Amino acid sequence: MLDLGQDGSYAASPRYGIISAAGGIAGSFQAVSSNLAYLTPSLVYGSNTVDLQMDLKQVWRHGSEDRDEGP
Repeated sequence: MLDLGQDGSYAASPRYGIISAAGGIAGSFQAVSSNLAYLTPSLVYGSNTVDLQMDLKQVWRHGSEDRDEGP
């Protein structure tokens, strides 16, 4: 478990190293989830690492005419 819910400012798509293995990585995680409304988690697999990436969701701003306009 990695707690990313503290107050503060965050980069739009930070990566957090969660596993590093000199002999390589075999297998994969079944799923990753988050209860944070504006972040979407994903796992990034390297030959010797697994990183958790938290992407900022694009959300529609109430009152904007174009949903692609964002916050």
